[in-house]
Amino acid sequence: MQFKPEKVKPLYMEEPRNRKVNRDRWELDRVRYQMDKPAAPQRDPVAVKDIVADVAAGLEQPLQESIRILRSVWPKLVGPSIALHSQPGFIKEGILYIFVSQAGWLSELERNRQAVLYKIEDRYTEMNIRRLQFELRRPD
Repeated sequence: MQFKPEKVKPLYMEEPRNRKVNRDRWELDRVRYQMDKPAAPQRDPVAVKDIVADVAAGLEQPLQESIRILRSVWPKLVGPSIALHSQPGFIKEGILYIFVSQAGWLSELERNRQAVLYKIEDRYTEMNIRRLQFELRRPD
């Protein structure tokens, strides 16, 4: 038995599989995609991050009604000096999240946690706040 090497084709660009142009298909696509209409006007490209930033700026996060109430009476609940550096953020599962601007004020609020919670529970029982959680953030 004699071994015959196969002919190796040189590496060129691949030949198209079907060289025939299907004129009927082209006509169907031209009508379907309305290719005889004039092209759309040219527009300047815009980065996606700019579009997202514009859309996000137009969206406002809705505030819970109870947070609006707490923000309006916050200086009376905690005192004017603490109220300047903190504000109620949101309520989730019975926990009132309070945003604090500086770590020093966060520790001050931690010391007064029970007193603030008692005042809120006493005056606003319908809010059903069982716990306070302080987070270091800049108030809006």
